[in-house]
Amino acid sequence: SPQPDGLTTASRVETVARCSPADPLLDTRRRASATTPARFPRAPPPAARRALARADRSDRAFLADKRAAAVVADLVMPNLVHHVHGKKRVRVARTWREGSVHHFVEWNVEVVIESAMAHAYKTPSNEGMTTTDTTKNQCYVVAKAMQKRCAPETYALALGKQFLDSYPLISAVEVRVEQAPWRRTKVLGADHDHGYTFTAPCLRVCAAVVSRTKPPAVRSGMRNLRVLKTTQSGYEGFLVDKHTALKDTRERIFATAVDVDWTWSKPPGCYDGAYDGVYDALAENFFGPPRGGVYSPSVQYTLYQMGTAAVERVNGLEQITLTAPNLHFIPANPPGAAPFADDVYVATSEPHGQISCTVSAKHGFAPLAKL
Repeated sequence: SPQPDGLTTASRVETVARCSPADPLLDTRRRASATTPARFPRAPPPAARRALARADRSDRAFLADKRAAAVVADLVMPNLVHHVHGKKRVRVARTWREGSVHHFVEWNVEVVIESAMAHAYKTPSNEGMTTTDTTKNQCYVVAKAMQKRCAPETYALALGKQFLDSYPLISAVEVRVEQAPWRRTKVLGADHDHGYTFTAPCLRVCAAVVSRTKPPAVRSGMRNLRVLKTTQSGYEGFLVDKHTALKDTRERIFATAVDVDWTWSKPPGCYDGAYDGVYDALAENFFGPPRGGVYSPSVQYTLYQMGTAAVERVNGLEQITLTAPNLHFIPANPPGAAPFADDVYVATSEPHGQISCTVSAKHGFAPLAKL
């Protein structure tokens, strides 16, 4: 069928195939055809078969050649513009035994691989493919190789490097890790040597991107950090129109489940210590002093104070994003009961407000996400 330039598919292919020997496209195809099998040895893809059917008999004889069929596929098939593969939900547990004291972590690992594997999508060939089963096994191999206890960020960087060192067709790897909230338990007021309970305040997360062309990049974070205070919170002075039902208040419960993500301008001396520093900065600025706390005039104001404290306290923290959905506690006034006295609430999270902010150590730094 005629194409926008007036050529039929068959004549277009013939033009490519009969171009000058000095043409780099033809030279590349000739070199590749001498060392690699045809893209589709017997049956070309449907789009290429339709092109064959439309061509006249002489053109079909030419297109029967395997290399010419590959040219047809490139011309008539949609582009493969992006592809990745990998493994998800690889659960890795690791114990480091330091005398009688044991250190334990559980990681949920995801690996995303970019590689020179376009041919596996466009042809039946899987040559050179790093399988997802191999990817899973490497997660355990690297965990075994970490002889000293380490942060999830350190493990993610080591795992990404392992793929680049082992498989030359891989160009970049992103490793994402969730650390389960196991925490060393206390018995009779003392840390137990080898006992853990599932009681950490949130899920610790991180991601590391390791590439052949760029320096490694690390993100750290927290998921579902649930915090609540029963007083020292209000909301007033907002815009009011005919659609506004909310009333000004200086007394309410403030509760949220914060997701936090931050990036690094340089690696910290200790990822675990830096993580604890971020957590302490967030908690201190949400709750305030143990006696009396601190007043919050809005979720927005408090989030900015929390983010600012983290950026200022933790060396190397580049920017931090906090996303806070409201966990609502609505005054309950059941029939026949005494009036509400800041005592009984309807607990709900649907629908809920969603507030987010990004705080950067650099003025004018682009936020992680922007509408």
